[in-house]
Amino acid sequence: MSLVEMIGVIRRKEQRIREVVIYSMLVGGMMEKESEEGMKIYRMIMEEEGSKRGVIGVMIIGGMIIMLGRRRREEEIIIMQMSEGYKMMMIGNEWMVVYMGMEWQSMGMYSIGIGRGRSIKEREAGIKYMIVSGIAGGMYLMGVVRNYKETGSMKIIESEWIGGKKGWIIGSVMMKMGVVPMHMWIREIYEGISKRSMEVYAIWPKWGIGNMLCRWEVECGRWVWVMVVVMSIIVGSIGGYGEESIRRWIGYSTISQMGYMLMGMSMGNKEESVEYYISVYSVMMMGILGWWSEKRERRMKELVGEGKRNSVKSGMMMIVMYSMMGMPVMAGFWSKYRVMMESVRSGEYGMGIVGVIGGVIGGYYYVKMIEGMYFKESRRRVRGELEKREGITVMSVMVVGVIEMGIEERNII
Repeated sequence: MSLVEMIGVIRRKEQRIREVVIYSMLVGGMMEKESEEGMKIYRMIMEEEGSKRGVIGVMIIGGMIIMLGRRRREEEIIIMQMSEGYKMMMIGNEWMVVYMGMEWQSMGMYSIGIGRGRSIKEREAGIKYMIVSGIAGGMYLMGVVRNYKETGSMKIIESEWIGGKKGWIIGSVMMKMGVVPMHMWIREIYEGISKRSMEVYAIWPKWGIGNMLCRWEVECGRWVWVMVVVMSIIVGSIGGYGEESIRRWIGYSTISQMGYMLMGMSMGNKEESVEYYISVYSVMMMGILGWWSEKRERRMKELVGEGKRNSVKSGMMMIVMYSMMGMPVMAGFWSKYRVMMESVRSGEYGMGIVGVIGGVIGGYYYVKMIEGMYFKESRRRVRGELEKREGITVMSVMVVGVIEMGIEERNII
């Protein structure tokens, strides 16, 4: 597909080639043939049902990201190459194969984040991400070296998650995800990157790394998971409480959502709770970014009166917001319900209580946005909006997905 894109650039038939690539990624992801029951282990890769679903999701999300943003051709080529990196992360059976995938997608994210370098904030955000990615990669390699020294094997499936042997690896992965205490870069980089880069930063890494962790049998100290989960939910919920910047608000929301995802992972029931949560999160975030991609606003107060100016799109946004809050019967409610019920069944009542309180606190800034859109009068002059057919199309699909995934929750799992 990258070759097809490059041919389109050379022959200047960009729009038609772009549509072919989008449909190829979407249809290719949905028509990926089912693997056989059980697990297939090859020399450097491992194929199972979980990794198969993850690869399908990478293809579909990649196609939606390309469709959502009006990008330069080279950016679309980079996105398609990044999808290969995520695939390597999810199917790799050796630590270095996973590392190659992580670095592959990191270089793509750096290139997309820095963009054309016209803005100082974009250049700063790109350099910050390169530094963060370099630190995370160094931590990962330190963990791999220690693992090889103690076990003499580079195979993931042969490794044992005992004590702190894989602490460096888990730390690097947590830094990539942006959970507490390695979350500081999220809000800073989100503030600087362009809108069309937000989908790449806010959705794809969470899907890829989350599915990768589901495949690993991680059994490090429970206190580590409890600390990370509790602090991520608290920081994400309280940090966004009085936030006025839409970009930073998305960053804090991401931190909180990743805390809930790790809550399900710490309980061990990954297939039913974590994979469903990642899927719902990706759909909801794609809906928010599909709506925001048409806006010029950067701050919450600039959205006042939006519900009266654009009732249809604002109504769809309100549905997605209710799902992010965890309102029944939306998919966001069932995803949070599942991970918190798993914590209660496992005897971790404190973690479940923190999850409920964090959901209530975090729901405030969703309600605050809805209140501004519908119940406040705008006193500023209304600027023209960017008319993007792709944005409203993606948002419509995501709204239907949020409702359908909530109604058909049991059948999906």
